[in-house]
Amino acid sequence: IGCDKSEQAISDTKKNIEWTKKIYDLSFKSYDLKQCDIYQLSSKIKPNSIDVIVTEPYLGPSRMLRNRVSVEKVVKELEQLYHQAILQFEKVLKPNGRIVMIWPVLIVDNNEKIYLNIKSILKGSSFEKINPINGFQNKVLQLTNRQTLLYGREGQQVWREILILDKQ
Repeated sequence: IGCDKSEQAISDTKKNIEWTKKIYDLSFKSYDLKQCDIYQLSSKIKPNSIDVIVTEPYLGPSRMLRNRVSVEKVVKELEQLYHQAILQFEKVLKPNGRIVMIWPVLIVDNNEKIYLNIKSILKGSSFEKINPINGFQNKVLQLTNRQTLLYGREGQQVWREILILDKQ
C-alpha cells in the first residue's frame, strides 16, 4: 500500500514498482496506491491493519537557504508535519507495528548538522525509537549519538537520518 498527496508521485511509484517487478522477477500481483494527504491517511486505510511503514516523507524545500534562521523555520515546520504523520501512522499500524522513517539533517553555513527533535515529533504517541542495527557490527554502518543511522555526502545541504520506531 502506498500513499502520497502528489498525483505525479503516485504515477512515478507505479512505474518504479513495475520496473522493480520486472528486473527482480517479483511475483506479487497487486498493490494499492492512494492519492491522499497524510492528514487523511487513517480515513483511507483500515485501522490496525498495517505491519510496517517505510517512508521518506517530504524533506523540506529543495533549494534551502543555508543560514540558521531559515533552517530553524524549516525544522519547526517539518517537526509539526512529522508529528501529525506519526499520529496518523499510529492509527493504521497494528499493535507492535514498526516504522522505518527518513528524516532530514540540514546543513548550515559552517557545516553544522541540524537534527529534528525526536521528542517533539513522538510527543503523545506510543512510539519508541529503537537501535537500527541492534548490536550488528559493521564499519560502514555507524550510529549517531541519537542511536540512528546517518547518510550523506560532503557538499549536500540535506543528509538523511534513518530511524526505526516501534509501536508500544
